[in-house]
Amino acid sequence: MLNSSHEDAEVLEQLLKLNERTFANSHYEAAYHALSAAMHYARDVNHSAYLDKISQVAREQSELIDTDTPQSEMSSQSTFAQQGKNLYHMLAQQAHTHIHVLELQRFKASDQNKSAWEDRL
Repeated sequence: MLNSSHEDAEVLEQLLKLNERTFANSHYEAAYHALSAAMHYARDVNHSAYLDKISQVAREQSELIDTDTPQSEMSSQSTFAQQGKNLYHMLAQQAHTHIHVLELQRFKASDQNKSAWEDRL
């Protein structure tokens, strides 16, 4: 079981490298799933910085697909034509939402700690 932030960062970097390699070879769906795995891992270990990076990568890769290979099944044009949702757009939004959830959890935890401390006084 991984338990250190260094090991967590290492796993996240490996997933992001896998995303980068598969994307560079035009395996867009596999790249999406590697990026999605990174998002889930970052959420599980409460890593806001990686969630932000993942959201940014998803937006960038979506734009590249739309520009360079609009005929790809992963392009906005293809998904909209089929009345679907662009998975990269949804992934970027999910990562961004997880950041907000983590911030709220941290705020609540700090507020509870503050209240507990004030009760002792």
